[in-house]
Amino acid sequence: MIEKLKLIHSNQEKDSAVFLYPNINETLFEHRRYVKNIFLQIKGHYEVAYFGINIINPSNELVSFSSMPHIEYNLIQQGLWKYDTCFSSKELSKNTLIFWDDISEDSLFLEQIKEIKLTANHFKLGMTLSREINGFHFLYSYATSSNKKNLKEYYSAQIFGLIDIGDYFCHSVLNIYSQYCGSYSMPRLNQLNSKAPIPSLRSGLKLVVNNL
Repeated sequence: MIEKLKLIHSNQEKDSAVFLYPNINETLFEHRRYVKNIFLQIKGHYEVAYFGINIINPSNELVSFSSMPHIEYNLIQQGLWKYDTCFSSKELSKNTLIFWDDISEDSLFLEQIKEIKLTANHFKLGMTLSREINGFHFLYSYATSSNKKNLKEYYSAQIFGLIDIGDYFCHSVLNIYSQYCGSYSMPRLNQLNSKAPIPSLRSGLKLVVNNL
């Protein structure tokens, strides 16, 4: 049964027309080996230790793929996804990071969400950004175990690189996602223009590695 997503935004509760794909939990685990292999190609770039993508089609139906599917599974099973803005493109500004400290305005739900996404996996910081093309929304989520100081500032400065590894991951899972996008034509990722000022960032696996 498709569930309707309800989120809290600007201290006012409002409906958001985003729906979970039926049997989304089965989908998460069915493709985990393939998704994990893709993740291994980007793991370590900018000290990223986790990557997940939520894809929302023009009918606002959401499908999720993750390098650690137990995270999304637990959020869905416990109903906490309803309060996690990382499940709704309407709550995210395009090409702008939202840190997981700010993903829910309800402090009780926020702590429970952070426990599942951060604490239980020994992550120090997590973040999500939104990309959009032809009515599809791609929500890229990243987490790191880095102990470096000023992580938020660091990742804000590296957003172009994060976008590019997210685009690479997204392009790699689109063949799987084609099974779930319904009657819609698959978006062309070459229309996802990077904000990166350096063209070499777009060259597939030739990604910029953090030298810090």
